[in-house]
Amino acid sequence: MADESGKQPLAKLIESKEAQGFTLKWHDEAGKEFDWLTTKIEKSTTVTGTFVEADYEVRVSFNDAKTDDLTVKVPRGSSFKQAYGSIPATPTKGGWEFVRWVDTSDDSTFDFTKPIEKSTSIYALFKITNTAEVEAFDPTKDIPKTLTGSCYIGATWSVHPAKFAISDFTGELKGYAGTGTCSLPSAAPPSNTRADYVATLKEVNVEAGEVIYDVNITPPGAARPGGPSNSLGLIGYQTVYLKAVIKKNFGGYLEVVKTSSNPSISEGNRCYSLEGAMFGVYNQEGSRVDQLTTGPDGKTAKSPLLPAGTYTIREETAPDGFAPAPDTSVAITSGSTTTASISDAPQNTLINLIGQKIDAETNTPYPLGSATLKGALFRVSYFDQGEQEPRALWGIQDRSSVNPSSQKTTKQSMDYLGTPKRTWVFKTDETGGFAFDENHFVEGDEFYYDTNHAIALPLGTVLVEEIQPPTGYLGCDAPWKVSLTSEGAEEHISAWTPLSFEEQVIRGDLTFTKAKSGTNR
Repeated sequence: MADESGKQPLAKLIESKEAQGFTLKWHDEAGKEFDWLTTKIEKSTTVTGTFVEADYEVRVSFNDAKTDDLTVKVPRGSSFKQAYGSIPATPTKGGWEFVRWVDTSDDSTFDFTKPIEKSTSIYALFKITNTAEVEAFDPTKDIPKTLTGSCYIGATWSVHPAKFAISDFTGELKGYAGTGTCSLPSAAPPSNTRADYVATLKEVNVEAGEVIYDVNITPPGAARPGGPSNSLGLIGYQTVYLKAVIKKNFGGYLEVVKTSSNPSISEGNRCYSLEGAMFGVYNQEGSRVDQLTTGPDGKTAKSPLLPAGTYTIREETAPDGFAPAPDTSVAITSGSTTTASISDAPQNTLINLIGQKIDAETNTPYPLGSATLKGALFRVSYFDQGEQEPRALWGIQDRSSVNPSSQKTTKQSMDYLGTPKRTWVFKTDETGGFAFDENHFVEGDEFYYDTNHAIALPLGTVLVEEIQPPTGYLGCDAPWKVSLTSEGAEEHISAWTPLSFEEQVIRGDLTFTKAKSGTNR
């Protein structure tokens, strides 16, 4: 109520009385209730205002999408429980956990057993506990900028400005309740009526999982700025403003980047590829919700929108040459893309003793006569490709039923391998053995090492050939070809099996030629 200058002379008095539990009622000379906006004036009359003890109104919004709002009249000095007879049952809804009953007038926790001091609306506040059961929203595209529908304006209190209990929304704001304030002073405060609303997006708080709307509510018979007025102010009802904060289960995205835990073995090696790793994505309930597969660069495409929460990434198929990684747990956060870097170990074989020279006649590692097994030179060549030649080209010895598989072969049959990626030369010791270590190493490229820095060889093909026999022995013509192929789910395939090189001793026995006397024949 405003005077001719637009002031509200009764505002402070009304607010003071409301705080004491009174409300202002108007009556005409006949004692009938008088409404400044709706009572028809047919003659001059005197209107008297009287403060009377107020009954309060509490509107309860269960916010569970299944229970209708509840309105309870509570006498002054009584509690909700006394007026209603009980405390409302705690509401439930799938994927959410009830937190508390919120008093919209001041955001405090509502106490059903405490005497009511003002009219208000309360609502059930929930938090997300199971993201799999709650619809996920992409904050970049799933949040509408404008919402429309209707709501209920319940009790009104205060004057400067007037406040309103707003609840029972339809449309996208269904289940929400809050306290609105007058957005058009000098008009009459509406109450206990349905009204239309228009909500405009103000803010999206991804981290908090909240969407904030400015809600403008227009009751039937609303006044308008600059519209008809009288000495009491604008003719019609006040419009109402409400800031609505809506909880959302914002989803996020997942992508996987596959890397090698030992690039010194796998990088630039044709036996290894980061392409083709297949990952299953599992939610907290153990359900498989997506599948991601790496491309040539080791990266997967972005997953579909996933509810925020914790997921397990399981490598169900490792890429060529790699051992699968253990399960990885990742958190999907609202409004962002989580990149999981998962490292696989390139498979390899551990190697120590490469081969052993033995005497062909005794079949032992002991030389005959003055000959020696020490000092033979062997070239070991590594090729980064697997077996391609026809099996018919292999030599007479065949151990291909095991991994690593080894066969005696011919150098001509190995031409398809091209240029070796790395080569090394080793020398045999007194026992005729030569190992892949610094003690036997003569010259060549750097060694390969596994993730624990043990000497190893990558998957591929290895050619071992004698390039210089020891003193007193003939050389070994047939080189060994060893195929190292992927097996199992561990970093190491079967260990290298030492090769055997039989050597024929050079004999110095006398030879005789029979000739006719007196001739050379």
